[in-house]
Amino acid sequence: MSAPTQQQPGHRTHRTIATVLLVLMVLVAACEGSAASPVPITAENSADLERIGDITITSHFAAVWPDGGQGLAVIDAERVHVYDLHTLTEEVLPVKRPRTLAFTPSGDELAIGAIDGELSLWDITGEQQATLAGHTDDVAAIAFSENTRTLASLDVSKQLYLWDLENSRPETVIDLSAWPTSSARIESIRISPDGSKLAILSITDVPTVKLWDIRAGKSLRTLKWAEPARPLYNYMFSPGWDILAWVAGGTVQLMDVSSGTVGPSLSHEDALSEWRFSPDGGIFATRTAETISGNFTGVVKLWDPRSGTAWHTLAHPDFVSAMAFSADWERIATASGFGEIRMWDVDGGYETALLSGHNDTVWTLAFSPDGETLASASGDGSVRLWDVNNGQTLATLIGPGKALSDVRFSRYGDWLAAMADNGNITLWGISKGQ
Repeated sequence: MSAPTQQQPGHRTHRTIATVLLVLMVLVAACEGSAASPVPITAENSADLERIGDITITSHFAAVWPDGGQGLAVIDAERVHVYDLHTLTEEVLPVKRPRTLAFTPSGDELAIGAIDGELSLWDITGEQQATLAGHTDDVAAIAFSENTRTLASLDVSKQLYLWDLENSRPETVIDLSAWPTSSARIESIRISPDGSKLAILSITDVPTVKLWDIRAGKSLRTLKWAEPARPLYNYMFSPGWDILAWVAGGTVQLMDVSSGTVGPSLSHEDALSEWRFSPDGGIFATRTAETISGNFTGVVKLWDPRSGTAWHTLAHPDFVSAMAFSADWERIATASGFGEIRMWDVDGGYETALLSGHNDTVWTLAFSPDGETLASASGDGSVRLWDVNNGQTLATLIGPGKALSDVRFSRYGDWLAAMADNGNITLWGISKGQ
């Protein structure tokens, strides 16, 4: 997702995060715990965390760290490097001139598209699973369905293939060479969580999404945002794909997907730095800044996406540098100023705790899968673990470098990984013998 470049409190962007997350396209993800008796990190055992190991990812222009998987992949000028965070090993895949890649939702396999049109499937051990023959031009985008049975791929000639991965054959080929015009570029493709719909985005004239019915093999409808005041940042569907949110500058335009009718417009005084739907689609959260009592300061706003009502405005004394929600969305953690972290009750919209300890800006936050532990990574080079119930520091870990740009728990909560802006990654876990 693009972030504004103007440096104001609501969206002040750390130069190293911009380097890692924007230029390198680092995606949100986690490393999978060991399949054999994972030991989750808890408040009771966090003092026993051990450094599992370190990885330095190679110089690259694209990196993918998938949600729920144990691998990380990067593309350099000529090759794809796959890192298994379980074994702390690297494999270099023999794909010539790779262009794009995507992991399966489980994170144990990935698809790689090359400039010559080659599309191949691999597992994270470096073993090739299949070659998908069809494209004759540069593969520009790839998307998996949640059940990993369908893969969508798009080339620069705007030929879109839908593949049945059980037999490695294309089920459908969609010719988009004239859509929405012959000169228009397609920016991205996405598959709905239930695997029934495909979204195709073009923003040459106005932001336009074509919805394709995968099962029926036909176009459903076209959704357009005819009057964006600023260039499009991105678009996002609610988890059920019933609401579409267009984001540009400080505006979120909501749209009903089934009818294509325009819904509420969420207006903000400043440009947005972050936005997301709750898992049930009932809340739309934004991170930005606005004037409160004469002071321009950071806020997180919680909106009703159907009515456009702002339920809560969580005000901070300084810019908001990061936010994270627990999996159940009962808690939100925000970082502001130079190292302060606040815990909030989402339903009531009130602050429940102030966590202090970092001596530089906290740039990233992550809840453990059970929601009981919070990890924070700061420009001071440390990772701290917090007990979200009492606000106490559980552990302080020395990260892989200054200006940490990412921190996250594994799927089972048994690993914790932090990335620095230089590509160094450190992992911690609980010894299986404890």
